[in-house]
Amino acid sequence: MPLVRTESTKELFRDGKPSSGSRQGGDSVTDQAAQAGVQLNRRLLVGGGALVGIGGLLGLSGALLLSSAIVSATRKWVNQLERPPREIAKLRLRQARAAAAAGAEAWRNGPATQSQAASPRQRANRP
Repeated sequence: MPLVRTESTKELFRDGKPSSGSRQGGDSVTDQAAQAGVQLNRRLLVGGGALVGIGGLLGLSGALLLSSAIVSATRKWVNQLERPPREIAKLRLRQARAAAAAGAEAWRNGPATQSQAASPRQRANRP
C-alpha cells in the first residue's frame, strides 16, 4: 500500500513506518486517507467548467459574426462586378478548351513551316 503523506501524516510516519506517537490498528490515518482517495474541490471544477462553456459560446458567436461579415462583403463585391462570376467562368472554360484543342492539333501536325504560318491574305499578296 503506498504511503499517503499530507500535512497531518508527515509527523506520524517516517521512512514508511509509524512513529512511536501514532496509533496502530485498523483505524489508522493511512487507512482513512486511502479510503478517501483523491478529493477534488467541486467549486473550482464547476467554476472552471462554467468558464470553459462561456468561452466556447463567446468563440462561437465571434466565428458567426466573422463569417457573416465575410459573406456580406463577398455579396457586395459580386454585385459590383460587370459580369456575374458564372458567366466569367463559362467564358474562361471556353477559352481553355479552345487553347487545349489548338495545342493538341499543333502537337499532332508538327511545327508549322513558313508557308503554312502565313495567313491567306499574306499568301494572296505574294508575287
